[in-house]
Amino acid sequence: MTILSEQTIIAIMCDAEIALNEDDPDLRSCRSIVGTGLITPSNPKSAVAKDKLRDAKQSLTDYLLRKKKNKSDSDWDNLRIKEIKQLVKSNSPPNGIFIHDFDLNNGLKGMTYDLRVGNEVYLSSDTLPTKLAGPTSNNDTISIGPGEFAVIMTHEYMYVPKSLMGFISVRFKYKSKGLVNISGFHVDPGFSGKIAYSVYNAGPSDIVLRYKEAVFMIIFEQLDEPLNYLPEHYTEGQTQLQTDLISSLKGNVFSPRKLDQRLRRVEDLQNYLMIPLIIGTVLAIVEFGLRLSGH
Repeated sequence: MTILSEQTIIAIMCDAEIALNEDDPDLRSCRSIVGTGLITPSNPKSAVAKDKLRDAKQSLTDYLLRKKKNKSDSDWDNLRIKEIKQLVKSNSPPNGIFIHDFDLNNGLKGMTYDLRVGNEVYLSSDTLPTKLAGPTSNNDTISIGPGEFAVIMTHEYMYVPKSLMGFISVRFKYKSKGLVNISGFHVDPGFSGKIAYSVYNAGPSDIVLRYKEAVFMIIFEQLDEPLNYLPEHYTEGQTQLQTDLISSLKGNVFSPRKLDQRLRRVEDLQNYLMIPLIIGTVLAIVEFGLRLSGH
């Protein structure tokens, strides 16, 4: 198996989009640029190679921006997800990667693509998921307390072809704060939908995440052979948190923070109960002393 480079990722993303619009000039330009072997072992960091790769990404982005023109964010999201679902469930799904709302400037970095926090998050301390964007939300941040579990949907709706596997992780910036990925570490070939990350805050402080903040990342690896037999749920195209995943995190979580809080409450109660005991003991000693002195 081989990990895909930035150049190859762009190439197969263009291939996927060409399956939707074969004659688009920007897509043809993108595929032409990345298909010329612009990065070779002899010039992996050359200025020409970087410029050509930038031009290829720009061509892909120009195509997507033209499709989005005059559409609201929600209408664009619904359109893109609908057309990806239709193509994925067709008789001949493309051998390419779809990434909804592809981020040219900050998303693709070498062999990794950054995935952003989506509009739905579930905390183990809550009853229901929290919306971070849209008409029903007044907040765009979520705070994960020490010892707390969370499930976070990515903003990106993605299709991984049957010839690839994705490997997912938390970016180091958030790992260093104590955010640990406890979900699976891969995305199956043929997967379609938003990725649900299960995480745990193993750090000493709250970790605050913002809507569309790049917190996760994915790496793509080429399989020796395409995986042609897939469970049907791989291509269902999830856009919301699944109820069974939420239910599995409900209940008391015996985190270090909560255990410390319980211990402090016990200590406070013990101190409160000791006060009348001490007063009673002092009074008894005083009374005993008065009796001995004949008073």
